Amino acid sequence: MAITPNVIQAETNTRHFLTAVAYDRYNFTISEVNFQWDIEGDIGEIIADQNSNAELIFRNRPGNGIIRVTATQGDIQKTAEATIASHPSVGGFFQFEEIPSPQQAGTPFALTITAKDNAGNVLVDFKDQVALRDSTGTIIPTAVSDFQNGVWTGEITIAVGKKNVVIDAIAPGMNGVSNTFEVEGEYAKIAGVSVTSGLGGLGGYGSFKFLAAGIASGLGLLGSALGIAWISGRGMEAIGRNPLARSRVVVNMYIGIFIGIVAAVLSIFVAFLITRAG
Repeated sequence: MAITPNVIQAETNTRHFLTAVAYDRYNFTISEVNFQWDIEGDIGEIIADQNSNAELIFRNRPGNGIIRVTATQGDIQKTAEATIASHPSVGGFFQFEEIPSPQQAGTPFALTITAKDNAGNVLVDFKDQVALRDSTGTIIPTAVSDFQNGVWTGEITIAVGKKNVVIDAIAPGMNGVSNTFEVEGEYAKIAGVSVTSGLGGLGGYGSFKFLAAGIASGLGLLGSALGIAWISGRGMEAIGRNPLARSRVVVNMYIGIFIGIVAAVLSIFVAFLITRAG
């Protein structure tokens, strides 16, 4: 078991991503593993499902802690740890008014951000531009600057539905992270911006169809090629380690290669269907 990174030292009110990997006795990665993430120390929270990726959110509480992940496969359990520590930003922090949950994708909602120093006092003369980002990467606007007496109030929009969404506010020497909330809904248009105009005027829906078809087929073929190469390489390694198992390994290799070819054909077929749609 291993966590990457295994040491995090950062400012309060920041977000960080972690990945856990489980290995077998031959140091090969293991799939079909359930991961349970926990955090020790009252300095933040960990957001994760039962998968290998997690998000650490440092709240406005400097200190030290430990992130612990337990991998379970059947009756086997292994644990790994990462050391974490946070310290205050030099310029203070941004405090978010709590965001109600759930919000709707594509629907503007109110947001209030207050600039404070590390003693909790409002920075009434704060006028810097503040960058905004969120867990989905679709927040609009992406920057605000009209702070009045240290407070900004306005409306923002998030275009993609997702659970466990947080918003960051970032300025030189200052950070802030909102509470965790849910955004419901599929992809939505924002502020009247259409798909074609967002793509820089590709010539309408027809051009967008061909772009989508190219992406679908390209990614499908690339994934199939990488998968076939990986299967072949690992098969050769297995035969090298145990030549007596050659016949069984070769059969499994052929099955995997066949599946990869089928996936490539399906990606081309899907691309064809996309071009014929509408």
